[in-house]
Amino acid sequence: MTFGPLSMMNPKRKEVAICWTPPPISFVKINVNGSYKSSTGRAVCGGIVCDHMDNIVTTFHHKLGICNLLWAELWALRLGIQVAKDLGLKDISF
Repeated sequence: MTFGPLSMMNPKRKEVAICWTPPPISFVKINVNGSYKSSTGRAVCGGIVCDHMDNIVTTFHHKLGICNLLWAELWALRLGIQVAKDLGLKDISF
């Protein structure tokens, strides 16, 4: 069976364009994500820190063990803040 675009499968579904917005000059932006595998409950998280020119300042990741998706996302946010603090970054955008 062949399916068309997702919007054709669900007429109420609306497509939304998502793009990265740079932080103000002298700021860095931290983008984070958490993920878990439902069959095992194991979770990981990570993120990226970019400057206003979209240059990568650093990246980070961490294996969390067993937790749910909400905790994985919260750990990613916490680690992102810790990484920024360790690098001496004070002007941060999320």
